[in-house]
Amino acid sequence: MLRSKGTFREIIVMASPTLRKFISDPASIFRTQSAGIRHLYSLLYNAFSPSYRIRRKLAHTAIKPDTAKVPHDKGFLVVDNGDVFNCNEVIKFSLNTCKNCGPNVCSEKDYLNTGLVPYDQIGIDHPLLKFALDENILSIATEYFQAVPLLVNLGVWRSSFSPEQASGSQLFHCDNLDTTQLKVFIYATDVSINDGPLTLIDATKSSALRKKLNYKWTTKRYRVSDQEVEDTIGSSCIKTLTAPKGTMVFGDTSRCFHYGSRVTKLGKERIVAVAHYASSLALARPEAFVSGLPMAHLKNKVSNEVHRYVLAGTD
Repeated sequence: MLRSKGTFREIIVMASPTLRKFISDPASIFRTQSAGIRHLYSLLYNAFSPSYRIRRKLAHTAIKPDTAKVPHDKGFLVVDNGDVFNCNEVIKFSLNTCKNCGPNVCSEKDYLNTGLVPYDQIGIDHPLLKFALDENILSIATEYFQAVPLLVNLGVWRSSFSPEQASGSQLFHCDNLDTTQLKVFIYATDVSINDGPLTLIDATKSSALRKKLNYKWTTKRYRVSDQEVEDTIGSSCIKTLTAPKGTMVFGDTSRCFHYGSRVTKLGKERIVAVAHYASSLALARPEAFVSGLPMAHLKNKVSNEVHRYVLAGTD
């Protein structure tokens, strides 16, 4: 007589690694699919997410009546220093950080270092956190998401010259963390064409490009060459965001094809401070992601409810 040692679900999960992955972390399956499938997953997740409903309700307290807006058809916004946030303190910190760490800090990429500021060194009064929690910046981010977002990354990035052929994030791509996300860059240095400027295609034209390329967020189809972009939709849609120190760029790097860090001359570099926001249903996160957010350890040190949800939620 046959004897079952587990439920039907347990048997199926044991038999199928893919199904097991789907049940334990469904977002990891959906995030590498087409834009339509990713969007469908997000709609379904929104419908059943208590956290998302709370963040939607909180949005009205975070959005200021006169807030600047990131146009959804473009997916990016460029503003001058002081128009939204006084960048001077953040710029000073970013430059000092790069000066003190020297040129040879270990990095996974020889052309870009994003790990210059350990998260445990960022306290409640740190210039970077003041930047990320500033009411004007959160107002813009919340208006764009129509919900209070999560702060998923915060730091200083330095791009340097590399003699190697462009690769990785130096090629056109759309980030896979979420269907919509927002990175806020503060230029700590003047950024010319030789300094590896952020280069992007607006959200509307990026959508058309994804459809024509049948773009998917997989390893084989994640990066797109300049030539392929030009052959498909032309070069006139490519925006090169050169700008002086103190410029701020709000960019949806999920919806906009983009690249950066193509520093063309030895001795040149680009230094930016970055605050990175995503929705509470970010496609690349397992359920444990919230507890692993970079600033989650500070959630009990803020009294503002919006700030608590930005840092980690209230659980």
